[in-house]
Parts: sequence; structure tokens; C-alpha cells
Amino acid sequence: SDNDKFAAKGVLHVGLKPPGEGERHVFMSHTQADTDRAEENIGDRRKQIKDVANFIEYCLGEESPFSQEVFFMGDLNIVGHGDENADAHPPGPDPEWTQLFAKPGAPMYTQLVDRWGRDQCPGGNSGRTDPGFTADAVYPPFRQRLDYVFSSAASQLALQHLRIDRALADPNGAVPYLSDHLPLRADFHQRLPYC
Repeated sequence: SDNDKFAAKGVLHVGLKPPGEGERHVFMSHTQADTDRAEENIGDRRKQIKDVANFIEYCLGEESPFSQEVFFMGDLNIVGHGDENADAHPPGPDPEWTQLFAKPGAPMYTQLVDRWGRDQCPGGNSGRTDPGFTADAVYPPFRQRLDYVFSSAASQLALQHLRIDRALADPNGAVPYLSDHLPLRADFHQRLPYC
């Protein structure tokens, strides 16, 4: 709908088999954008996220919780916030982020974890409050977190770092980044004591 009505939206799936490790599944997508206000196309994105969740289950051949390592990332055009932080999303009792990712019955609630909003910077009293803004908008909120890295809820990997890669976005001022969003970088590692 709106500005995206002629865009062919889809999901890319890549299966990786690192030596000596189990298979890893990476999914990427770019969902419906808003044009004039946050959450105006929530119905389109709700259908797209449900389709992504079903496609992931289809590709893995299992329902959640997954026994395999799964990653889902992309520009989802959903204004993100932390589990405990109500300041960085549009007003209202049930924001889109919560409806799609953070409450029982949501399409990805038992499958995948939004690593920024639930691990990296959940807000509240956690002391980890970086909102992770990756894009500017022409409507409120004017700074938004729209880009995501998810991994399976039962992942055996530890998220070491998740950050906005500002060096990639502006490598020494030599080449402007090729997107209107800032890139995310995530480093996962095997679980070890204290990591």
C-alpha cells in the first residue's frame, strides 16, 4: 500500500554450515514503510511478519521453539523500543513493536528475540538505554529504530556486541553510505563462562 504498493516484498533465506557446527539459518526482509505517520501501515506489516514467521517454520521444518540457530534481520519499518522503555515508541497502550514481538500470541514471540530491545538496551532500570535510532522520519517520532537483528530464543550462541556501525555508515567521510538507514552490526560467539 502507499509508497510501497509496487514493491515486491519478500524474504531471503540462506543456510550456512560452519565446519564442526550445526546449521545456521539467516533470513532477511524489508517490510512495508509508513508515509505520513508511525504505524499507519501496521496491518500490512502484521501480515508480512506473520508470513515471515510461517516461512521460517517451513524452511526449518519445525515449529518454535527452534532447535536450530535462526537469525532474522532487516529494515522492518516498525518503531522499536526496549521491553522496559515506553519513551521511544508512538503513544498508545499497545504499540506495534509490542503487538508483533513482545507479547504472548505475537507472531515471533516464542520463536525469535529482538536482540536490541530485549538484550542490548531494554531501557527502564537496566542502565542500558540507548534507543538504537537507525533512521530519521518526517513525522513523529522523528528519530526511530527501524532496523533489527533477531536470533532464536533458544540460541546456543551469545550476543557479544550489537551496535550501529557508524564507521561503515561513513568510512572516514570518503564514501556516503548507500542507505537512508544506519547499518547494524552483530557479533555472535559460542557461549562460554562470563561471555
